[in-house]
Amino acid sequence: MESSGNTLFDPELVIGDMTEDHEGEILQFNNLIVVDPGDWTGAGAGFNVEVTDGVNTYQMRIDNDVDLYSLPAPVGTFNAIGLGSQFDGDGACSDGYQFLPRSLEDIISTGVNDHSTDLRVKVFPNPAGQLLSVQTELPVERWIVSDMNGKQLMQWEAHGVHALDISRLEPGVYVLQGIVGGERISRKFSVQ
Repeated sequence: MESSGNTLFDPELVIGDMTEDHEGEILQFNNLIVVDPGDWTGAGAGFNVEVTDGVNTYQMRIDNDVDLYSLPAPVGTFNAIGLGSQFDGDGACSDGYQFLPRSLEDIISTGVNDHSTDLRVKVFPNPAGQLLSVQTELPVERWIVSDMNGKQLMQWEAHGVHALDISRLEPGVYVLQGIVGGERISRKFSVQ
C-alpha cells in the first residue's frame, strides 16, 4: 500500500562536507561530475562512485534496487538528490558519509555536455508562453522540466511532436530533459 497525502520536503542543499546532521535527510548536490566513470560498474548489491563539484568530493551509492544501477554513468555536469547515509567500517562513525539517489529522476543534467547541439530535438518557441512545442524523432520515453537549481517541476510520458503545457511556470529560465534509453538530452528554454 502506498502512502499518500503526506507533506513532501524540499531537499537540503549541501555545500561543503557531509556531517552527522545529513544522515536520514533528503539532500541535493549541485554541479557534479563523476570522478571516474569506470567506477560505475552496475555490479554487486550496489556500487559507490565519487562525484565532485570541483571543490568537494562526495561518495554516491547506487543501490541495485534503483533504475540507475543498470544505466550508464551520467555524462557532463549534473545535480543530484539522494538520501544521506553513513557507512563507516571502523565503527568510529566519524566518516563514511554518502548519499543514495532513489531513481533516475534524482540525477538532473544541468545542460553542460548534454548533446545540446543534437539537431534531432527542436524546442520552440523560445521564449515560450503557455505552450512549449517539442519536435523529435528520437524514442523519448519521458520529458522532465526542472528549474535552474535542478528541482523537478513537471514531467510527461511522450515521444514525437508535443505541445507541453507550461502555463503554471513563472517567468524565468528552465531545463527540459528528454529521457532516451537512460540518457538525457537537455534544452534550456525561457518563459516570458
